[in-house]
Amino acid sequence: MEGKTTAKSDTISYDGEKDIVTLKGDTTRSEYISEKDTAYAKIIFYDQKNEIFRLQTNAWYKGDKNEVKGEKSITIKKPKSFRSVAGQ
Repeated sequence: MEGKTTAKSDTISYDGEKDIVTLKGDTTRSEYISEKDTAYAKIIFYDQKNEIFRLQTNAWYKGDKNEVKGEKSITIKKPKSFRSVAGQ
């Protein structure tokens, strides 16, 4: 998480080997807010190395130019530009 970034959740963990931040909300939705991205979901996985967000349950994501919502799951891969979104 670079620059101005905030993360709120019941549980926040970091896997240094995989460079993945995980936010898990037991009582509330997790939130990840940076200068470029805003994400809310019950569970947020952010792969910093590959710039991939995986949002699960009641998910909402807003990037520089795009906004996506999904009840179950959203995967966002963003190398330099918003390339793909897969919602279920």
